[in-house]
Amino acid sequence: MADTHNAITLLLDRGVREGVFPAAVWATGDADTILDVGACGLADPAVPTSAVGTDTLWDVASLTKIVAAWSVIGILWHDQQLPLDDPLKTLWPEVVGYPLGHVTARHLLTHTAGVPLRANLRDLYGTDPQAIRNGSFAKSCTARRAKPWSTRLSGQEDNLPSPSPSHAQLRPWPMMVGRHEHRS
Repeated sequence: MADTHNAITLLLDRGVREGVFPAAVWATGDADTILDVGACGLADPAVPTSAVGTDTLWDVASLTKIVAAWSVIGILWHDQQLPLDDPLKTLWPEVVGYPLGHVTARHLLTHTAGVPLRANLRDLYGTDPQAIRNGSFAKSCTARRAKPWSTRLSGQEDNLPSPSPSHAQLRPWPMMVGRHEHRS
């Protein structure tokens, strides 16, 4: 355990020292208990006395998707309780009859659902939750096939092969959405 603690501490201290991030708090454990914890860096780099501790509270904001949602999605997919390629209307009765009902979980997870941005829900639909759902669900979606990361990065997005079980697409999280990563 001491070797793991030291390795994590050295790695995160280096990240702080090199300016990759101002601070970090980490923990290791299993389903039953926390086995080890650590912290490094400053809560406010302008205040040298603002060292973080393992009890420092963090505003994780959009990281919630990574920390919470992806964990739940991974477990549901692994336990075969989240079919990635079934239309949402088979999983979520509330979207039956709406364009969103034809989108799949895989579309949502790969940001290829074509769901329009929803920035001003209150301005568009008011504050009633049902009105917001009705307005959001009624917008058309233009689901599309996810493009491989390699073509996105190279800018060569034309003439992509048709999706098939043998067509491996590079993903930073391949097992989460049921794909295996292949490198040539």
